[in-house]
Amino acid sequence: MPINPFRIPQFATIFELRDAELEEEAKERERKKNLKIFERSSCKNLTSRRKLLEDEEVVEESDQLDKLKVILQNIKGGGFRLFILLNFVGACIEDETHQEYISKRREMFFLEYSIAIQRAEIERLDELARREEKKLDLAEQCLEQDAALFDEFLKENDKTSVEAIAASVTADEGNSGQFKDAHVTFNLNQHFVTSDDSVTSKRRAEQEARKRSAMGDDIKRLNAQQLQITAEINRLTELVKDYKSYKTFLDRLAPEAYRNAVQRRREIKQLTKDRAKAEAKKLLISKSPTMSEYANYGSTVRRSSFVARRSSFKLSVVASPSPSKQVPMAVEEQESSSSDESDNEIYFSSPEQVLEILADLEEANLRLIRNCQDTQEGIESLKALSATTMERM
Repeated sequence: MPINPFRIPQFATIFELRDAELEEEAKERERKKNLKIFERSSCKNLTSRRKLLEDEEVVEESDQLDKLKVILQNIKGGGFRLFILLNFVGACIEDETHQEYISKRREMFFLEYSIAIQRAEIERLDELARREEKKLDLAEQCLEQDAALFDEFLKENDKTSVEAIAASVTADEGNSGQFKDAHVTFNLNQHFVTSDDSVTSKRRAEQEARKRSAMGDDIKRLNAQQLQITAEINRLTELVKDYKSYKTFLDRLAPEAYRNAVQRRREIKQLTKDRAKAEAKKLLISKSPTMSEYANYGSTVRRSSFVARRSSFKLSVVASPSPSKQVPMAVEEQESSSSDESDNEIYFSSPEQVLEILADLEEANLRLIRNCQDTQEGIESLKALSATTMERM
């Protein structure tokens, strides 16, 4: 019976446990005294692992079960151990670490995941192909139905024209031959006209279908061009971002005096820009007519002349922009160009200057690292000295 580790033992001290073990050993010795000699020894104590392995090599595969039965019948204590040795020796050939097991499981997971994704993609493509095939089948059916309806229409048209010709012939039998011939020719001409109309309608339908296919091809070509332009725009946008990051890096490498000067120039340009905008706004407000001026103008001039002048004023405004509007536009264009020029300014004129600054920074970093190492060594020496002084004290 296995011992429960969560149960309080019945022995209060280790000495009682030792006495109990001694009593059990004495009882076992007394029991073995009454046994015979061949019953006292066990396979567990006499048979070694090497002998069992040699016996396993000698015994053939056909006689292994019989030998195992005989050994289990004759040996009381070592049957389970023999079974383990015979069946599990050499089973664990390669040792596998925890990391190798995790890596193998990870590879298996990735492979299963990729297979699942590929299967899902294959299913999606199959479903898409099935849908497209259904659409094509429906389109073919619609075309066949349209062709059948068109043929029926032509047949009915021919039938009605023939019936009309026959009716006209029977109705005009008593008339003169000349009138009859003229009537017949007229009906025949009408029949040919209707047949010509059907042919022209068919040709027109074919032309419309060709136009639709050409328009579809043009739309596909334009979509492809649009995709190419979008990809080019994205590539150029990423390139501009990279160039801007390079420019910010170079601006940070520039001296502080140069950066301060550039910042001051930008602030001055911004102030001048704000002032120019304010002045242009004031000029626009001063040039624009007020409501009182419009009222005085309307009271002094007649209605017709007012309407004519107002229309001419609108036309002049639409034709050419006022100089008050041209002034802020010119100011904005000039200042935008100047701001672009100031933003594109770079302190470095050659790559050698950047390399020199980077070399100086590298030397400075090396000096700082050496100073840190020296200070660290000094701190460690001081710690050792303080420890020795504390031991001496």
